[in-house]
Amino acid sequence: MPTFKRKKFVQLAEFCIKKQRKHEHIDTYLCSFDLSDNSRYALNLQNIVHNEYKKSCLIHAESRLAKNHSVKKLLVVRTRRHTPELLMAMPCVLCQTFLKNKKIEEVVYSIDEKTYGIYYPQKNKFKTKTFK
Repeated sequence: MPTFKRKKFVQLAEFCIKKQRKHEHIDTYLCSFDLSDNSRYALNLQNIVHNEYKKSCLIHAESRLAKNHSVKKLLVVRTRRHTPELLMAMPCVLCQTFLKNKKIEEVVYSIDEKTYGIYYPQKNKFKTKTFK
């Protein structure tokens, strides 16, 4: 089971903010990374989806990453625009089913400033951990 420092999640949260800086009207960002190779990631705009956005914008980041790459472990970080405040990024029910079908082994996700979670899709089990 992985153990993380809060600093690592904050660095990834800042990465999300930098990547989506041009979308100033969106308040929250969600990023997913392949845990074995942080060069692959998916980004998704969350909370506010304007009418001009295509429906594909609603695909959650972890599903997009699992769909487009052969990954087994994911790290999902959700943050606000102006501060790298960690927010809940637990996979939704539809993503949980998708991740199980794609045979993803483990999803680590941000919860808040003190904790993160680990989801095991094949067992449908969740664990909460405190940052080191």
